[in-house]
Amino acid sequence: MPDKKKHHYVPKFYLKEFANDKGEFTVFNLKDEKCIEAVPYKDQCYKNYFYGKDGIWEEQLGEMETKWGIVFAKIKEKDVLLEADLKLIKQFAVYQRHRTFAENEYEKKSRESMIIECGKMLYANKGWVFDEEAEKICKDRASSEITPAENLEEAMNVSKYLDDLDVVVINYNTSSELISSDVPVIAINPFHQLTIGYACMGIILFFPVSRHQLVVIYDGKMYSRFRNKQFMDIEDETEVYHLNAFQYVSAETILFSYRADELCGFSDSVKEARDKCRNKKPISTLGPEQNKIIFSGMRLTLYDCELSFGQLSHQYRRIPFTCREAVPRQWDEGWERKLNIKEQVIMAIMREKPEIMADSGLTKKDLKLGYRRMASVAKNYWNLQKD
Repeated sequence: MPDKKKHHYVPKFYLKEFANDKGEFTVFNLKDEKCIEAVPYKDQCYKNYFYGKDGIWEEQLGEMETKWGIVFAKIKEKDVLLEADLKLIKQFAVYQRHRTFAENEYEKKSRESMIIECGKMLYANKGWVFDEEAEKICKDRASSEITPAENLEEAMNVSKYLDDLDVVVINYNTSSELISSDVPVIAINPFHQLTIGYACMGIILFFPVSRHQLVVIYDGKMYSRFRNKQFMDIEDETEVYHLNAFQYVSAETILFSYRADELCGFSDSVKEARDKCRNKKPISTLGPEQNKIIFSGMRLTLYDCELSFGQLSHQYRRIPFTCREAVPRQWDEGWERKLNIKEQVIMAIMREKPEIMADSGLTKKDLKLGYRRMASVAKNYWNLQKD
């Protein structure tokens, strides 16, 4: 058996959909901002022995990719998608998010920052100085702890959280074509942009599967426009631009496309969105040096636009962002209790620190009403039975 050292973190069957009959496409190098034409798709998005030299994960992914490829062929032909097909589509999405080189680097930075902050707390409590040597020890530990194989194990563990989501394939009958990247699966939450969690209310994952087809995995209880539809036809050039902009913001190193002209011409606002996402720290802290609360989150792709499959109804839009909570899609007693008392808690805090009200830009009445609406919407959401 030959030694398979080229481990693709974006599978070849996927890359091929954006290539010509010669197996070539155009690559846009984001570092140099240059287009390179006639690039063999097989030579992109891989690292030697990325998943380890034992070949275990590479073999397992190969078996999965065979099944995913069959489903993608059905999507291309607009065949009826069975329940097993939908499950495989969701499986592809979550594994693809976790298997990329970009995800591995992000997780390393996140773990590194987490260990450093924990080290600083330990040293502060001991009265020691957190010096360069201590920081290096933390970085070395993080580097050895995070591996691509570990990220794939995480994908295996979280796949179940997508079971209740809906799937629609959108066919774009447009002159513009969809592009993709080395980080093709995008996760957003139009209800609460900063909360991207697989189990959260409002989550959407989407990715192009060809030059004119997009798969959307979405919270059908919140976004109802395409409920109970497997395939939809749309003629919206602007939406294709926005979807391509998401790929630009999401990508780590390259974009790729059948046509070179689709890779150029992004506005300054799109470039600013990319810079903002890339400069965002993987963790945040709250509290004193000796006893911090540390928060971490998934890799964000923040780009402000409205998408046909992510339109919020009035009941959600009227809740001020300050009052929104991306609650779990499954009812949770603790969360319901939190929402019920949050209005009283916030009002009590504001009596002690009235400047918080000024920071929110809302009146006391607005805040009270916003928190009440959030609690009501969450209860209705949990009680809503899908058709």
